[in-house]
Amino acid sequence: MKNLFSRDRQQPNLLGSIDQFFQHTLSHLPRSFTEKIIPVKIEESAGTFTIIADLPGIEKKAIHLRSHYQSLMITIEEKEQMATLDEKGQTLSEQQSVSIRERSVPIPFSFSETDIHAHYTNGQLIITIKKNEKPILID
Repeated sequence: MKNLFSRDRQQPNLLGSIDQFFQHTLSHLPRSFTEKIIPVKIEESAGTFTIIADLPGIEKKAIHLRSHYQSLMITIEEKEQMATLDEKGQTLSEQQSVSIRERSVPIPFSFSETDIHAHYTNGQLIITIKKNEKPILID
């Protein structure tokens, strides 16, 4: 049981193992079941916790982040508008749709919004959370 909670990053940690299990399990489902899932990769070092989400084709303005207790919520809200025009260019019909995808990533330590840095480039969202773990002295 000690290995599941180990700080040695060469051994899998509990949260990483659980996330990896579900991502592997979901990869065997038909695409229609999983196309709404936001895939993430988690990397952890002594001073940072990094979440990497591959979001090809998603505009930066469609991505929203918020902290909720000891987790980080990644939300993607995509809006689409379609119009059907006649030969004269007059609108015959209009359709609008909104697609919302959300992923909650548990963070194994306490953090505040000032500890979070997010960067989005070329379809990849990289979120880095600084660890502020301080040893507690015992008298």
